[in-house]
Amino acid sequence: AAADGSLFQPKQLFWSGDCTRRCRCFRRNLIQCDPRHCKSDEECALRNGVRGCFSTRSSFCLAAGGGVFRTFDGAFLRFPANCAFVLSTICQKLPDFSFQLIINFDKWSSPNLTIISPVYFYINEEQILITDRNTVKVNGSQVSIPFVTGLSTKIFSQEGFLVIDSSPDIQIRYNGFNVIKITIGERLQNKVCGLCGNFNGDRTDDYATLRGKPAVSSVVLAQSWKTNGMQKSCNELQYSQYAASCDNVQIQELQSDSYCLKLTDMKGFFQPCYGLLDPLPFYESCFLDGCYNHKKVQLCGSLAAYGEACRTFGILGTEWIEKENCCKATGAAQVEGSHAPRGRWA
Repeated sequence: AAADGSLFQPKQLFWSGDCTRRCRCFRRNLIQCDPRHCKSDEECALRNGVRGCFSTRSSFCLAAGGGVFRTFDGAFLRFPANCAFVLSTICQKLPDFSFQLIINFDKWSSPNLTIISPVYFYINEEQILITDRNTVKVNGSQVSIPFVTGLSTKIFSQEGFLVIDSSPDIQIRYNGFNVIKITIGERLQNKVCGLCGNFNGDRTDDYATLRGKPAVSSVVLAQSWKTNGMQKSCNELQYSQYAASCDNVQIQELQSDSYCLKLTDMKGFFQPCYGLLDPLPFYESCFLDGCYNHKKVQLCGSLAAYGEACRTFGILGTEWIEKENCCKATGAAQVEGSHAPRGRWA
């Protein structure tokens, strides 16, 4: 028996109460301990009745308007489409936990831009539907924010984001129109699938279909995870067909300092975010989609997608909106603290 009265089998290893010693139980109540400590990415905690050093590793997956995805393991996927997709779900069953996150890409006020709305989140026996930052239904009934569900999932607003918190397993941050980020804990490693990947530490195997097979293209991958959304129809090839009609002159103009390179400018407004989120996929989305869209519309949309993604980490503000004259953009007007008038894209 240990000093705190816990009972252990002979030769069983266990941690001391403060995780400063690793001990082994011998016959006749003899215990031998050696000095140890938790690793830098671990915490001393009591989980399921067992004291020990547990990993604090978590990771995030992000989806942004325009169809830019970042998986849990850090791979990027670009797939613009006005369809609904399974972003992440449990694929290896756990005895006490299940979830599914579905996001719907809908058409913006400008025909060739998309926003993320609505969001469907199923956790254990509860259903949470979010149509914007202020409209939430739990099991079919609209609720006022902040709110705690019957199964203790917390829903609240924070710095312009709607937060759904079921820590330590899942936290979702959604700005109500063009960015959603899901962060999951260590317990879900290699237990999930969807467009966010499997969270196994290997980004090379993230492009897996619903059946677990490698996808031969982003179209095949997205089609595999497509599900019923709010639209009466879904054409996942529409934006790819638009992009195929672009010519090099249009693309080169959009790749200039005056347009999409604002996203990767090392002296620009977004530079503090580069270490947290690679801007290149957003830059590529900017010029590839901009060639069949109004240039100013596309620039503001891409800046809004990356800027809001950065704000999910608690960095950067919204000063870029007025600086880039994006205030007339419907999306910019949705950004918390932007003071931009609501209206259509200029």
